[in-house]
Amino acid sequence: MTAVLEVDVETRIEQARRVRTRERLDHLDYLRLLLALAEHMTQRELAGQLGISQPTVANTLKTARSLADVPEGFSGADPTEIAERHWLGLLSRADTIDQLGRWNYRPYVVTESGDWLDDECTWEEVEGAQQIGLIDMDMYAAAQELNERLYS
Repeated sequence: MTAVLEVDVETRIEQARRVRTRERLDHLDYLRLLLALAEHMTQRELAGQLGISQPTVANTLKTARSLADVPEGFSGADPTEIAERHWLGLLSRADTIDQLGRWNYRPYVVTESGDWLDDECTWEEVEGAQQIGLIDMDMYAAAQELNERLYS
């Protein structure tokens, strides 16, 4: 009975991780859509169409403007978002490898004392994505090979 319960708990934890990630990505998509719509509509028009108040639109747009842009030809604003979209089934294996491979990563930064600075958009994001299961080792290796061909 305990083994069955443990599997059930592990399955439910995985489901919860997926739902939480999907919710976050859906919210990012919503913010980006709202920002794009705001270029063609007033806040009052947007509020009316969405059934929300104009102050809510204004506050949401303020948040949206703080987001990093999604580069042309990519499905996320950073390598982790790209890997998460794959993990949720929103991005194919081939497209994920292509986008992670084409990303122009920042070099690692090491301080004079030898400490590594945790910087966004370094290859470390892809390593982290592989370590937590967003992409598998074969995808990691294929993206790394493509990136080395393009940028070495």
